[in-house]
Amino acid sequence: MEKTTYHTIGRERLLTYFAEHSGRQLTVEELTAALVREGVTVGKSTVYRLVGKLCEEGKLSRLRDGERGCFVYAYAEDTRGCD
Repeated sequence: MEKTTYHTIGRERLLTYFAEHSGRQLTVEELTAALVREGVTVGKSTVYRLVGKLCEEGKLSRLRDGERGCFVYAYAEDTRGCD
């Protein structure tokens, strides 16, 4: 059985945000705030779920930021692989 991928407004805006801000590595908190500033109604738990799925699909990369002590996410085209 093939898994269905839903293309929600939040998902599409998140991907568009990364494409428009190529080279940036952002935390979930930074992503949530950026999307809310752009008028997208989205919660932090939704962003966590979205970035997880997008990493699985190979569209985003999850990287460990040693300085901040947290994970950051980047457009997969800007990085090589997930943590």
